[in-house]
Order: sequence, then structure tokens, then C-alpha cells
Amino acid sequence: MGKLKIRRKESMVAAFKDYSIYLDDVFLDHIKNKEEKEYQVENTHHTLYLKNEFLGSGLKSNKIEFDMLENSEIEIKCLSKLTKASGIKLEINNIKRNSVK
Repeated sequence: MGKLKIRRKESMVAAFKDYSIYLDDVFLDHIKNKEEKEYQVENTHHTLYLKNEFLGSGLKSNKIEFDMLENSEIEIKCLSKLTKASGIKLEINNIKRNSVK
């Protein structure tokens, strides 16, 4: 098993709406603005994305893929951005892998 850490960066865009976390296309949890969550995840290939029902929009972040390794830790940061083209955009970035001893 490895540790998956997800941190939602502070943002005024949709600040009062929770994001839904989906791991391998299955709902995992909600995450609030400025919140950090940790999960124990099986050692295998995974996909992860976030979803926000802000004003019924059903916004979905980019989908990321990663391989969880034994005793490793993956840190993911997410945020909302306001864009001219599409309004609000959910984004996952800053993926970092650490070895846990």
C-alpha cells in the first residue's frame, strides 16, 4: 500500500463548493477549499479526477494516471481557475512522488 495525499489550494473561485474525488471512476470523498486529505491506496495503476457541480455545471478536472508503489507517497495539488473561454476550470497539477520509509 502507498499513501495518496490530495491538497486543494485556496481559491476564491467556487470556494464554498466541495469537489468530489474520483479514484478509478469510483467516488472516493469530498474535499473543501484549503483542505488536505490522505488515503491508503493499493499498489497498482490508478486514474484520478475531481468533479464540481458548481451551479449545475458538472465541471470535471483533467484526469491523471499514476502507479502507486509499495511504501510510496503521491502528493497531488488541485485548484480552480477562472478562464475567459470556459469560465471555471478545475485543474490537477504538481504531482510529486516521495519514498516513505
